[in-house]
Amino acid sequence: MLPRALAASGASLGGVLLLPSLDPSLSGPSSLLRSSPLYHLLSDSVATPLVKALYDGEDAHNMAILALRRNLAPVAPSFGVSAERDALLSTSLRSPHRAQLVLRLRNCVCLAAGFDKDGKVPLELLQAGFGAVEVGSVTPEPQEGNAKPRVFRLEEDQGVINRYGFNSGGHAHSASLLSSFHSSRAAAVSSIAPAAPPLAHGALGVNLGKNKTSPDALEDYARGIERLGQLGDYIVVNVSSPNTPGLRGLQEKGALTELLTGCVAARDKHAPSKPLFVKIAPDLTGAEIGDIAGVIKKTKIDGVIVSNTTNSRPETLQSASKGETGGLSGAPLHPLSTAAVRAMYSHLRGSVPIVGAGGVSSGKDAYEKILAGAECVQLYSALTYQGLGMVERVKRELGELLERDGYKNVAEAVGKEKR
Repeated sequence: MLPRALAASGASLGGVLLLPSLDPSLSGPSSLLRSSPLYHLLSDSVATPLVKALYDGEDAHNMAILALRRNLAPVAPSFGVSAERDALLSTSLRSPHRAQLVLRLRNCVCLAAGFDKDGKVPLELLQAGFGAVEVGSVTPEPQEGNAKPRVFRLEEDQGVINRYGFNSGGHAHSASLLSSFHSSRAAAVSSIAPAAPPLAHGALGVNLGKNKTSPDALEDYARGIERLGQLGDYIVVNVSSPNTPGLRGLQEKGALTELLTGCVAARDKHAPSKPLFVKIAPDLTGAEIGDIAGVIKKTKIDGVIVSNTTNSRPETLQSASKGETGGLSGAPLHPLSTAAVRAMYSHLRGSVPIVGAGGVSSGKDAYEKILAGAECVQLYSALTYQGLGMVERVKRELGELLERDGYKNVAEAVGKEKR
């Protein structure tokens, strides 16, 4: 079991609190062993290549979740250079509409939705050093998603195509998992760092989707805000997955205005202390991005995630699976998603926080998104090729770039490309 689980975890975990197991009944090596250089080396250099060679994309993904649940992934101590780096990379996303709505991140390198779809292992993922972990997308009722196979690695391109289709255990399932997470997170932090400031242990986002056959999108999202809103540190309305028929149509100006107005009302009623974000596609024209920026301001949304996966296929793609249907992510998405961040920032000009997602696989990628206007970044697909150890590498590289250019923190660099 250990070799397979190590292969699934594929990573070194970066400097963060040595939190206790989410479930002590799930056995695994001690934290001391999992924090050792040898354990990290085996995970990075042996396990990640091995799992790619032996298992398809979805099986490897499921094994990664299993390895995390059984406490087989590496961990790292909370002292030294890593803690200092987090101080440099810490940031706060402030709502322009309510002074009390501030999402404080211990660092600006976060995990995008899609890896932990139901909320099974957010605590273990935070041990990787992410500033925040976003679970989901979660739909009101359980649904299987699209038929398998539905995940394809583009090895030569360092990309992934998926057509999962919002496979989800549903609101009730995620509510149970996230309630357990909060209990474990509170106990872990109080036992190790009782004086730690709020969210020093990492933030949790809840990404909401709609059921494939649902006739009323607003009802689905409002139900999600009511059921799960208080269980996250922030909430995301996902209107940009390419794998749910009709979903991206909700980005049209009129439809989006109606949807977000209703979602803000639901948030104000059921989770008034939680920032509300919307996640958009990269496949938008400049005029469409301008329209969305206007809707965001009008409806008083607290932030925007730019972007989801793309339906487009760059001519440079080399992999045999490049023609598969679904959303393309990973390295090929980086130029398009960064251009979308840049365009959105040109309209918002820092008035509403932007989260940059899509194709982040290095500190340089993260830095480019920050310079284009993102206040923090999210990654996911690069884990397929680099393993969880990349989190610390991205943070280290980003910190070096900020220091090289004379920035004392992330906020100073946001949007500097456009100034």
